[in-house]
Amino acid sequence: MRRPIGSTLAAALLCAAQRCAPREEREWLRAAAAELPSISTPGEQLAWSTGACTAVARCTLRRALDPLPVWVMACVGGLVIAALDARVSGTRMPLLLALTALAGGLALKHPRWPWRWGLVSGSSVPLFAFATGFTGPYLHDRFDAFYALVPAAAAAWLGSSLRGRRVWAAPPAFVLLGVMGLCVASQERGGADQPGGPGYVALEDARFSAAVVEVRPLVERMQAGLHAPGLGIAVAVDGELVWSEGRGWADREARIPVTRESRFRIGSVSKPFTAVAAAVLAERGKLDWDAPIQALVPDFPDKGGVITARLLAGHLSGIRHYRVPVDPALERNFGSLAGALAEVRDDPLVGPPGEQYFYSSYGYALLGTAIEQASGRDFLSALDELVLAPLELHHTCADRLDGHAPDWVQLYEHPDPARDPVLAPEIDYAGRWPGAGLRSTPEDLARFGAALLEGRLLAEASREAMFRTQHTRAGEPTGYGLGWMVAPIDGPSPIAGHLGHAHGGSALLFLDRENHVALAICANVATVTAPQAEPASAELPEPPRFIAPFAAVRRSGAAEDR
Repeated sequence: MRRPIGSTLAAALLCAAQRCAPREEREWLRAAAAELPSISTPGEQLAWSTGACTAVARCTLRRALDPLPVWVMACVGGLVIAALDARVSGTRMPLLLALTALAGGLALKHPRWPWRWGLVSGSSVPLFAFATGFTGPYLHDRFDAFYALVPAAAAAWLGSSLRGRRVWAAPPAFVLLGVMGLCVASQERGGADQPGGPGYVALEDARFSAAVVEVRPLVERMQAGLHAPGLGIAVAVDGELVWSEGRGWADREARIPVTRESRFRIGSVSKPFTAVAAAVLAERGKLDWDAPIQALVPDFPDKGGVITARLLAGHLSGIRHYRVPVDPALERNFGSLAGALAEVRDDPLVGPPGEQYFYSSYGYALLGTAIEQASGRDFLSALDELVLAPLELHHTCADRLDGHAPDWVQLYEHPDPARDPVLAPEIDYAGRWPGAGLRSTPEDLARFGAALLEGRLLAEASREAMFRTQHTRAGEPTGYGLGWMVAPIDGPSPIAGHLGHAHGGSALLFLDRENHVALAICANVATVTAPQAEPASAELPEPPRFIAPFAAVRRSGAAEDR
């Protein structure tokens, strides 16, 4: 988590403040200086930075600025403190910060105003810092309330201290201001009171209300297990969306909540899109699943075995994946599919084509190149023409640094289980589009899955092939079809899906083909570039547990219809 600028300036000023502080406050200032580097939570950061800045102001202004009117000093001091840590955005919060600071100063200019003493908060800096630091972790998701409280309280307290005013009303005033601040913060957050932050319910079909009630605790567990600042879920049944909901922050630092339009990085859930695009071209006779890939990509070198589009889509080509445990290519900007293929062009295969299952995003870069050649268009244009436009998936797009949109979520990693997620590194996913480089919303993913279940894009034969496990040359099932994880059984799998895990983004898309249920979940956290203790499997509910209640409601409804 990035330290607020107020914390940095406070650390620099604390030492200077000790020289001019009263004797009774010097020990606290020394302790604050020692404690400041170790703070981590937003509540602690706010408490210490504000408390330190107020202490510095009190110690220095008392000696340097006595000739100035007190109410002017209070206004300026409150505005400065607000500016130092004003890291909340939104339509009204910055204005609220300025107004509360000015109100604190004006109250000192007009001592007869009846609410003057209501703005006097905190009889001493140590008490104020302790109280805020103590309650900060409890109010972790509501710490923006203190941004509304601190400027007025600090400004009024500063001015009162300089003039020797009484502060006997501080405790009840602190409680009153805290309640007022929480009310304001709740309205700023849209009134959501869920433990995972703000939330929305965009759609809830009354027929499936019982299923939604059963699944909501699983969503809470999923968000907690992932330590996700923001998460969204969508479910479609029989080709129609029946539930869409989200929790938490699209951008935690800017206090922007997740909405139904928030676009998440979906990682390898991009692979089913690429496989479907290839299947559409195959139905049009422009791509042969079983022809040597050099028929479409002649400049890809012969590796001593026949690599086909079918083997690429099923991770049987022998082309390697990213190296483990750390591959510098994970943070490299490929720029194009050609740039991605250059990473493996001269590398030997990990095994003869068809011999073993070996997951490979580079293989999907080659499949994406084949799609470009077969369609005569660049990959993104081909994907839009073949899949996105026909299904009206308007919120699914390429993930690239030069194409950032306002509804893109901020990305986070969670390298340290003992601390909050931190901002993920900015990695350009250009060139990774076929295998991991798309952004989307849970609703778009659910619509995509529903369209496949209802046969709105592909013929039955193509869908059966897509959802049927491939086999090695020895006849062993791989549990992977054409772009989909499937059950390693004979015949089409009743359940198909895919997981996505990329820098700052996690996603899943699962389909119950027997009950025509599509489930999509997206979160704006994942750890790729830093070591991480993976969450225990018990903390993350399995996708079928989300699907089962909706499938049960559908079956009961079908039985009643009969």
